[in-house]
Amino acid sequence: FDEAAAQFEQALALDPRDFQAHYQLGKLAFRANRLEDATRHFQAGLALQPLAEAHQDLARVYKARGMQAEAERELEAARRLGGGKQR
Repeated sequence: FDEAAAQFEQALALDPRDFQAHYQLGKLAFRANRLEDATRHFQAGLALQPLAEAHQDLARVYKARGMQAEAERELEAARRLGGGKQR
């Protein structure tokens, strides 16, 4: 986690609007059970580029945090963007 995260953090230092860096950091944080960090990075990424898959991943984080209403909101956003699969 730490080595990969450091590379993406470095990318964000160069360009804070790097969607891919935020998105990958969100995925790494989720796998490491760092749910607040995952939430923050997925939200930042989605503010830059609203993709269905990112909404689905944020929904998974919200579910893991016990935030069902927020999870449902993200799944609905994913559906509106054409992402039909649910996790």
